[in-house]
Amino acid sequence: MVLLEASYGRGHAHAAAALAASLAELAPSLRVERVDVFDRISPALNEATRYAYIQCLIHVPLLWREVYERTRHVPPDSPWQLLDRAAARRVGRFLAGKRPRAVVATHPGPARLAGALRAAGQLDAPVFAVVTDYVVHGLWAHPGVDWYLVGHEAVRDGLTARGIDPARVAVTGIPIHPRFGRPADRERLRRAWQLGPEPVVLFMAGSAGLVRGMEDACRALVQAQGRFQLLVVAGRDGVLERRLRAAVAGAARPARVLGFVDRVDELMSLADLLLSKAGGLTVSEALAKGLPMVIYRPIPGQEEGNAAFLVAHGAARVTREPQELVAQVQHLLRSPGLRAQMAAAASQLGRPQAGLAAAGLLLEAAGLAGRDGGPRRDGGDGLG
Repeated sequence: MVLLEASYGRGHAHAAAALAASLAELAPSLRVERVDVFDRISPALNEATRYAYIQCLIHVPLLWREVYERTRHVPPDSPWQLLDRAAARRVGRFLAGKRPRAVVATHPGPARLAGALRAAGQLDAPVFAVVTDYVVHGLWAHPGVDWYLVGHEAVRDGLTARGIDPARVAVTGIPIHPRFGRPADRERLRRAWQLGPEPVVLFMAGSAGLVRGMEDACRALVQAQGRFQLLVVAGRDGVLERRLRAAVAGAARPARVLGFVDRVDELMSLADLLLSKAGGLTVSEALAKGLPMVIYRPIPGQEEGNAAFLVAHGAARVTREPQELVAQVQHLLRSPGLRAQMAAAASQLGRPQAGLAAAGLLLEAAGLAGRDGGPRRDGGDGLG
């Protein structure tokens, strides 16, 4: 099985990693290969466009909103297909050499490329698109995609409104790592992370460190009144980590600043409240843990859509200024009943087993699942 991903924002790659881990649990002998499609097309162009994308989100987010909105309702026969045809040749040659039993895309670009190959009769394997947000963008919808795996019924309805047969859409939840579905011992984790008894507020920048104005927000939080302890995760951005450490240094309220953390499930199990951007994977992980959220300065486009989805279902609040963030944190910490309502709403939306559910569907639909849930033993080589 080949998982086609992209590294823009990292959430798409995290979804692929969660699927790979889930497939490994269900079918240990299945060979799974993860591929950054844009790296396969042109490493130099991939690096340049990824840098431009991140800089756009940080410095001119309204420009990204304009791009997002202008392409939101793009049909499959739009000029974007020119890019599909040009790039599909390289991706097609790569997939022809792999002869996969199934192709899974966790980003709309690879989904369209694989869908175009499938529609042209140049790919024999079924194509699955894993939609990694709680809103639908038109670039996901392509007639060559066999199956869509989505996080909520609202996303299914958005796809069907774009002409996708509802029988081709499965509501599995956005794939997250299986460990987010495992029970956690909070007291043991508190001791392991050396935390006190006060409520834990977890502030996450995302793996790429894309929360705008996070330093000012942290400065305001460590000076705020109220009993709570602050954990801050800067992600992979070393410069941001150093700036955050400087922002909270010497404050009366101690705050622990961390870089990249590969056990986010433990931190979310410990937290009483999450402050974060609204990336689809981060949101899905928090929902699986029943964790109430305050979304801070959501990125225009898909993250604003995710934030609106959470607010509409009662699982989150949205703030855009440091003092507004502090006021929301204080209000929620002083209101355990309200926080419990938000936690219940998050749990109602959460799908802790989403990765395993998606992996099981992939194995079944691709004809790779036997009665025991593992790969078929029908003489095939098990290579998907």
